[in-house]
Amino acid sequence: LQFSNSNAALSFRTRKGKSLGLISTSTVEGSVDWVDITVQAIAPENAVSVRVVLFLSMSGSLWFDDIRLSIVPTHPFDPAARIATFEALALHLKNTYPFFGFKKKPGAKDLFTRFRKPAVQATDQDQFLQVCKEMLGELKDIHIFLQTPDGAIHTGPPNPHPINWNLPAIDKTFKKKISDGPSHVVAMLRAGIGYVRIGSFALPDAELRQLDSAMNKLADAHSLVIDVRTNGGGSELRAGLIAGRFAKEPVVYARSRYRNPLAGTPGAMSSPAPRWLEPRKDQTPDERPIVVLQGPFCASTTESFLLMMKALPTVTTFGLPSRGSSGNPRGMALLPGVTLYSSTWQNLNLEGQCIEDVGVQPDHGFKPPISAYRSEDPIFQKAIELLTAKERARSGR
Repeated sequence: LQFSNSNAALSFRTRKGKSLGLISTSTVEGSVDWVDITVQAIAPENAVSVRVVLFLSMSGSLWFDDIRLSIVPTHPFDPAARIATFEALALHLKNTYPFFGFKKKPGAKDLFTRFRKPAVQATDQDQFLQVCKEMLGELKDIHIFLQTPDGAIHTGPPNPHPINWNLPAIDKTFKKKISDGPSHVVAMLRAGIGYVRIGSFALPDAELRQLDSAMNKLADAHSLVIDVRTNGGGSELRAGLIAGRFAKEPVVYARSRYRNPLAGTPGAMSSPAPRWLEPRKDQTPDERPIVVLQGPFCASTTESFLLMMKALPTVTTFGLPSRGSSGNPRGMALLPGVTLYSSTWQNLNLEGQCIEDVGVQPDHGFKPPISAYRSEDPIFQKAIELLTAKERARSGR
């Protein structure tokens, strides 16, 4: 039972030889020709030495040649430090960012060539980070940001779309509110339909349990509306916990692929890997008709949630296309106290199309004029009509 687990790594050590963690390259998989691999890191504050680790613990042969260790001080933040930091950022994104040259995004060579000189000429760290912000902003990716001790420096554009909901109008249709939290509402509607609003998949454990428990109290509803139009993302595990309530058996809902810097071919991507929605082992599958309300503020994990729900036969997604942001951001230490976060995967729907800049399309699109939201929520009303008609057809009335 072996698996691919070969790589190169850096292990920082204290004065007494205690390990401060291991920072490794991507895993070398399969048989490849000679290829350059790089691992880079910011040394922890109390590190006095670093060990270069060359690792293989499976059958086969792994060859290393021309091993080099480069150490560059980040303080003072002089031209040499600025050059090294910019090159570290560029190398990291070349190896991991999945959207260079994708649709309307710039290519890596062009982007880094144009911004290298302004970054190196920056007078201090703040100006350097502002140059990085301008450069990264050209990628128009909401998952790219710089986390600093003073807060996050966001580089992605604001959402250009108007909101497509009227929550007070929905609340007036409640027969009974069952649960209400910072990121959720669960209620029974006067139409005999259960209503679940999930405003985030980053909700804390206690609220997730509260939401999950409240959904169990909708047993008398003949169908459900799940409203995620205000949801900008969070944890895919949390999204899968909710979607798993409605799965009868394991089902592939999406695929993903990553940049593969060890393939030996510039810009190579990994093969698409399936992502599975697993049914809840602690729940009887809920097979009632469900309508999921979506729109352009659904991003990141919420788009994966939409793909999960679209893979289920009892679910209809309704409204407007989602924002189109693949995500799965990971961090890279850029400077002491500064971490660069950026997208790492292409999120693919079941047809193999990447959702970046495209979004998840609803099963039934509906785009009322913005003025229609002033006094009511037209998408919500249409969903109620759809579920009411299904219930009448099922009961023969």
